[in-house]
Parts: sequence; structure tokens; C-alpha cells
Amino acid sequence: VYLLGLGRFFMALGGLDAGSTFGGMGSSREMMISALIEPALLVSLLTLGLMSGSTSIDSIMSVNRQGSPLSTNPFALLILIALFIILLAETSRIPVDDPATHLELTMVHEAMLLEYSGRHLALMEYAAVIKQLLFMTILANFFFPLEPNILTSPFLSLFFGVILYVLKIMVIAVFVAVTEICTVKLRFFSIPNLAAISFVLSFLGFMQFFIIGR
Repeated sequence: VYLLGLGRFFMALGGLDAGSTFGGMGSSREMMISALIEPALLVSLLTLGLMSGSTSIDSIMSVNRQGSPLSTNPFALLILIALFIILLAETSRIPVDDPATHLELTMVHEAMLLEYSGRHLALMEYAAVIKQLLFMTILANFFFPLEPNILTSPFLSLFFGVILYVLKIMVIAVFVAVTEICTVKLRFFSIPNLAAISFVLSFLGFMQFFIIGR
């Protein structure tokens, strides 16, 4: 969580470093959105850690591959929806933000990049793409840890594992695209309501873990 926050911190510094009004506005909005969505992210990851008995990402994935608790527990759907909302917010997608807009009253991510061009703009856009892929990978590996069970050849296992990974990322990308098509960008002061929905869903999953148990 704090490694992801560190990337956001340097992105905000990059927006402030340009010295323009838009850069400061986009940086302040980015930090506000992250502060609103971070509690839901912490509760969601804590619930997943409780379900698997460890906060290690590798341990969570190992438990899911062995017993598939996220496929059988009824409150896993709540955590999945909460993390999907977090994915949209952290990667500046609609309905939280439109990375392609240039309207002064609505842009967040684009405001931080407005004064950049050339290779510096390419590096910042590349960083945003890596962050989006990282969140999609976390979502895919936590809830859909499918792996080929080919013991005859490790190279075939690696090959089919890469194919399955790409397919999982494509499915999540399609859901993100459908969400952007079916929704509109929220007003900036309506974003806390979406963050509250994500936190409530993650907290309900957290409470149901203690009520229903493993």
C-alpha cells in the first residue's frame, strides 16, 4: 500500500514541479482521492489476509490455489467489488476521472501532465499504465488464481501460465471498458460518495468474515 502511495507521491510532486496552476490543482485533487480511497484498500487487503491467514501476497495466492476460499466464501464478492472500485479510482478511470479530458473543472490526472511533453510525458504516461496493470494483476491473482497443472514440462507450464495471465488481464480490462461506457464521470464532490461505497463494501466483507467464518 505504501509503495503504491510512494508512486502517487512522486506523481503529485511532478505536477507541482511544473509550477503551473493546473499542476497544483491536479496534484491536490489526486491526493484527496487517494486519501478517500485508501481506507477501503487497507480494509480489503486486511480481510484477504485474514481469510488466508497471512498478509503476504504469495501466501494469499497459495491459499487461493489450494482451497479456493475466495470462490466459496459469500463475502468475497463484496471485496471484489470494493477492489474494482479502488482500481477505477487509483488508475484515474471513469467515473472517477477521465484521463483524456482537458476541461479545467474536471481533470485530475491530465492536469498533472499538462505542462509535460516529449520523453518526460511518455515516462509519466508509462508509469500510469504500469500502475493500472499492477492493480489489475493484484485483482486477477487474488480472485482468479488459475494456473496450468502441467508437471511434464516447466516450459509448457510457464507458457500456458503467461497465456492465462494475459487472458485474465484482458477480461478485467473489458470490465473496466464496459464500466466506462455505461457510466459518466461523476462531479468532483460526488467522488467521496463512491469512496464511501467502496469502504462500506470492504467493511461489510470484513464483518462477515467474523460472522460467517472461513
